[in-house]
Amino acid sequence: MMDSETAMEVTARLPLAEYAARIKRAQAGLQAQNVDYLLLAPSSDLRYLTGLDARVSERLNLFVVPREGKPAFYAPALEAMEPAALAQDGLFNLIVWQEDEDATALFARAALRRETDSGNQQTPISLAVGEQMWAGFLLRLQQQLPHAIWYPALPITGPLRLIKTAAEIAALAEIGAAADEVFARLITIQFSGRKELEIADVINHMLRDRGHQNVKFAIVASGPNGASPHHTAGERVIQAGDFVVLDFGGPGFHGYGSDISRTVFVAGAAEGFEPTPEQIKVYTTVFEAQELAFEAVRPGVTAQELDRVARDHIAAAGYGPAFLHRLGHGIGLDGHEPPYLVQGNVQEISAGMAFSDEPGIYLAGHFGVRIEDIVVCEASGGRRLNNAARELIRVK
Repeated sequence: MMDSETAMEVTARLPLAEYAARIKRAQAGLQAQNVDYLLLAPSSDLRYLTGLDARVSERLNLFVVPREGKPAFYAPALEAMEPAALAQDGLFNLIVWQEDEDATALFARAALRRETDSGNQQTPISLAVGEQMWAGFLLRLQQQLPHAIWYPALPITGPLRLIKTAAEIAALAEIGAAADEVFARLITIQFSGRKELEIADVINHMLRDRGHQNVKFAIVASGPNGASPHHTAGERVIQAGDFVVLDFGGPGFHGYGSDISRTVFVAGAAEGFEPTPEQIKVYTTVFEAQELAFEAVRPGVTAQELDRVARDHIAAAGYGPAFLHRLGHGIGLDGHEPPYLVQGNVQEISAGMAFSDEPGIYLAGHFGVRIEDIVVCEASGGRRLNNAARELIRVK
């Protein structure tokens, strides 16, 4: 049995005390929100609190954190080995369920019994559910607990993960440096005459060779395809004179991911092509916008202010409508997580937040340009976790 039915793995090998401390913080959040239980299915939240990377399948792995007392992990019998080790170390109680049992019913009975024993049966049970739980599991839980009150878990789990520890930032820096190395190798190969898919395959192999557990994405968008920010590499043959948007990344051993974008100019095998004046203008505008946003990073600035710095510069150059997306997103165990650098988000940036700085200009039918680094906010300002060359590079 493989893939979705493969047993979970422990990917983030932190000391057990770190996970215990995180669970205590989650319980403090439950108490502050006046919620009885936090329910997590396989997800980055589960990895954050336990280090377990449970695979999503029709068999529910359910982590239950009560507002007080020891958490419980409901695991199918064939996937119980890894959580059993953590249960033996005292991180949580393990409830193993068999193939003819329903994990949602087991939890519902335990929750109702606990409320009865505590004398709180007159008050409806309240539960915060992780965003990455399958709807089918949630519906079954709601059927088992028809009088319960349901909340999203993000107000509890989000603040826990928002400020990165020194160890988390070190993991992001390590995998970011690996992505930098991939770009440095990539610009030495020939692009012209090769399909986008071929270059994407090269990126995949290079990322794995440089310490990535897997590759989440490898965007290779050449010529007019560069005007689509999330283009899927395809059969188009890259031509001399093209801009090629490269955006790639994935998680390292500790689960923290890389995400880097660069745009290169294809001069051709004979290196006889030069970028047009418009290509140079667009590239320069994006380069300057990215630098301006980076220089604006400091504790207390709002997420939307960072977006506005880059957006105003691009608009002043005449390309405002061609900046199609937000300036950036947070990164950690998820490739996209808070904070989101977008208009309307008045959240203040704090030291320890890590996020992308990735302005872009996309001219439909012509080309696109994006430059992206991961940045961590420190007390004195921003620090780039990517240091690959940002100036316009010519490739063959």
